Amino acid sequence: MHPGAPATAAGRLIGAACIVLIMPDNRLPVHFSPFRLAATGGRLEGEMSFSGMSRLAQAGLRPGRSPIRIALRFEAGPAGSVLCRGTVRARMTATCQRCLGDTPIDIDRGVELILVRSDAEAARVWEDYEAYEVGEDERIYTRDLIEEELLLALPLILTHADPAHCNVPTPGEEDVADKKQGSETRENPFDALKGLRDKLS
Repeated sequence: MHPGAPATAAGRLIGAACIVLIMPDNRLPVHFSPFRLAATGGRLEGEMSFSGMSRLAQAGLRPGRSPIRIALRFEAGPAGSVLCRGTVRARMTATCQRCLGDTPIDIDRGVELILVRSDAEAARVWEDYEAYEVGEDERIYTRDLIEEELLLALPLILTHADPAHCNVPTPGEEDVADKKQGSETRENPFDALKGLRDKLS
């Protein structure tokens, strides 16, 4: 992209054979055409909030303080498809399934997608890439694509990455704690006898 390239009202910066979609304040567009971007070797870069990502909420994820950061580039692929490569980075919070405390979930996903118009087209493209079918209007809704990538990047079990951060007693430690508490709260019969004598005297 040439320095000083003019920006349209939609935030589209046009340079030499390249289109970079960046909305005001570094936000991403609501939707975009991957085929149009691929025709110019374009990129999609910026930040996005977690707002409206209901599937992440259903999976037990809560938004982090920082926005989702996206950097994707597009190029023509085989059989009229589009190759999409890049990264999606985000930090969320979940309930640790080991200790039931809060744990950060850091996502740094390398994206390698092949965007197709139909299942038939998907069958003709490379098997090394994950296929993503684009709607009939050939537009992708950015939020849907990014939420899908975040869901695919989640670990099977949401726990602290380091077990040392879990507030869970080690094996045998819980039994010792229970016995200690029981010995402290159990009534001493001699104390009861002493109390009775004090009342009688």
